[in-house]
Amino acid sequence: MADIRDRTQKKIFTLLTFTYGDLPNIVRYTDQNTEITYGGLVYTPHPGFKITYPEFTGGLNEKPLSIKLASNPFLDSLASDEPWPEVQINLSEITESIEGSRTEDIRFAGVINHTIRNDKNIKNKIKLVVDSVKNLLDVPLGMVATHQCNNRWGGPTCGFTLSTVTQPVTIVCISNTEVIIDVPPTYFSASSEFDDEFVKGFFEFDKLKILIRDWNKTAPTIFYTNRNPPKSWLNQTINLISGCNLSHRHCLRWGREEQFTGIGISTPAIFPPIENDTIIGDPKFL
Repeated sequence: MADIRDRTQKKIFTLLTFTYGDLPNIVRYTDQNTEITYGGLVYTPHPGFKITYPEFTGGLNEKPLSIKLASNPFLDSLASDEPWPEVQINLSEITESIEGSRTEDIRFAGVINHTIRNDKNIKNKIKLVVDSVKNLLDVPLGMVATHQCNNRWGGPTCGFTLSTVTQPVTIVCISNTEVIIDVPPTYFSASSEFDDEFVKGFFEFDKLKILIRDWNKTAPTIFYTNRNPPKSWLNQTINLISGCNLSHRHCLRWGREEQFTGIGISTPAIFPPIENDTIIGDPKFL
């Protein structure tokens, strides 16, 4: 009988899974030269990819994982200039004994941070830089004392339900970061605050969000985004989500004042005992 500790008598292979979009879309690779079926799922051969695992520190600031793979149409599209929705990565190592039994070791789970084409001038190679799930926890570990809220708009601490300010629109023109929709949008805020309702909002489709950096009610069908939307969005019906610029005024607008965390809003612009000679010694400042 083979010694279970003897890796020379076992076959070890890696399974790599990409998951993205609303459906979701799933792409599966193995580092083997032939197709692998595991758990009823089929993994396409993609031999030769190199994985560099980060050192485990036990903290929340671990370095990312890197994967270098030979380019193909799917990986080339990931490394293109077109924006992509969040792409989740799962890595497993399968050990197969000489008797044919298999065990799975889940090695890593995370989200692609960025891609590099032809890393270190090596042609036809794509490098994926992947943040771990632990690094992506939406939990504040400290609070900055500014006049802006520290919560993410619509996030768990904010607690606002974004579906209540989401509407379908059709994009009829894309010119770099200028986006034009077919008809004026519906407003969800009070009429006196229509002027910036969609600033810091989003266009969203298939889990890809594009931030709206500027909009004005004088030209309600024209929006300016922080990056070029994909060309495939032209003539597509997508979601338009109203915005919040994380100010106290916007928290009031959306009824979330109790969740406002911009504690610096009450901090005076000067330190009176030092910067205002007329009140030095005043007990209320000491």
